[in-house]
Amino acid sequence: MISGAQQYRDKFAVRALVAHNDVAVMIEQCFLVSPQYVCMICEEVARNLKYKLVLMDKNNIQVLSGMKDACVLSALDAVDMVVSTMAGIARLQPIFSAIRVGKKILLANKETLVLSGQLFMTEVYKYNASVLPLDSEYNAIFQNLSVIYQKKLGQVSLSQYGICCIVLTDSGGVLYKITRTKLFKITPVQVYIHPNWSMGLKISVNSATVMNRVLEYIEAHHLFNVSSNEIEILLHTQTIIYATIRYSDGSVLAHFSTPDMKIFIAYAMAYLNKIKLNNISTYSKQYEIYNTYCGNNTLNLDILDTKNYPCLQTAIDASNHSQDSVIVLNADNEVTVEAFLCEMIAFIKIPNFIYRIMNTLNHFQEPSTIDDIIYIDHCIKETEIRYAIGN
Repeated sequence: MISGAQQYRDKFAVRALVAHNDVAVMIEQCFLVSPQYVCMICEEVARNLKYKLVLMDKNNIQVLSGMKDACVLSALDAVDMVVSTMAGIARLQPIFSAIRVGKKILLANKETLVLSGQLFMTEVYKYNASVLPLDSEYNAIFQNLSVIYQKKLGQVSLSQYGICCIVLTDSGGVLYKITRTKLFKITPVQVYIHPNWSMGLKISVNSATVMNRVLEYIEAHHLFNVSSNEIEILLHTQTIIYATIRYSDGSVLAHFSTPDMKIFIAYAMAYLNKIKLNNISTYSKQYEIYNTYCGNNTLNLDILDTKNYPCLQTAIDASNHSQDSVIVLNADNEVTVEAFLCEMIAFIKIPNFIYRIMNTLNHFQEPSTIDDIIYIDHCIKETEIRYAIGN
């Protein structure tokens, strides 16, 4: 996103940057795009950032701090587009502030829709905001929809536009075909090395358990207003087809792409236009595209077996049950993944931990506010941490 703003300075100007506590990255980005404002959620970190920017002769950048200032920046009149990449449940507040003044939201993090679901989409509709997904799978689906459907995202059903089903694909993760015996000895480092994607540690674990795709299943339910029988998840180890849409007339539209997030970022940044970000491959002939994507191989799609990926069915059941169940699932998974990364539990025990909490602490009322969501998340994480330490 930052490189896109650099490359197309005549089209994009970065007004503000918000982060939690990474001063080094914030300073680097300040030099790249020269924002008017920066905000660090941690006040002490903000003071440190301000001191360093002054030393670097960047006195023209106003440094703010705290969640309240982050919300103010996301609702600035001069801002047309807000990019949501910050992880964590508390980061819902700035996004809702942007929605309530009708901004265009480029959605990159999963927590927003997974945790707030219908509340989020209701606010988008109420305040005439718009949503453009940055995640590769959802961006792929979005690109294959008509502009009319895109403009009414989450408000209309698939069947109204002749769509039977959307299909998400999953690589199976780095541990695909690893035997159950070997899974007991899997380390965080082994999970981190994905053959096709470069990802952070937590996302790598979610990819290996397929929880990453299940969270996207939940996102799809809200973003595209689809029921459980209108979504499929198929195994596709080649990571070439990101998503397909099956229409009632029998036609199927698929999105092919190399595993490069710049492709999806470019689409969202220049929505309804086309721009090319630096270092994205282009092809002059159709056969070059096919050979690059497929080579001498066929494209394989297969059923994703819930026996091999037990988190899959647990998460789908939570999604079909209620929003509070989904919040419990997400908090449960976050703590369990952290326990594995700290080598407190074995990789193969992750589904067991998630299943146990889902079946013992799933008794909350449906959330109607952000505070309700934060409360459920906090309760589950406290309980899960005690359970992980005790085991």
